[in-house]
Amino acid sequence: MKKKRDGYTEAHAHSGLDGKLPPIETWPNQFKGYEITIEVPEYTAICPKTGLP
Repeated sequence: MKKKRDGYTEAHAHSGLDGKLPPIETWPNQFKGYEITIEVPEYTAICPKTGLP
C-alpha cells in the first residue's frame, strides 16, 4: 500500500499532462563548429505544501 501525503493526490500528479504546449521556436545556427557548456550548481527545494522537490 502506498503512503498518502496530506493534500496531494494522484489527480495532482497527473494535472496538466493533457495541456496544450506552444511550439518550441528554433532557427538555423549561423555559427557552426562550437560547443556551449552551461554549468549550474545543484539546487534542490522542497515544496512546503506537498513535500515534493
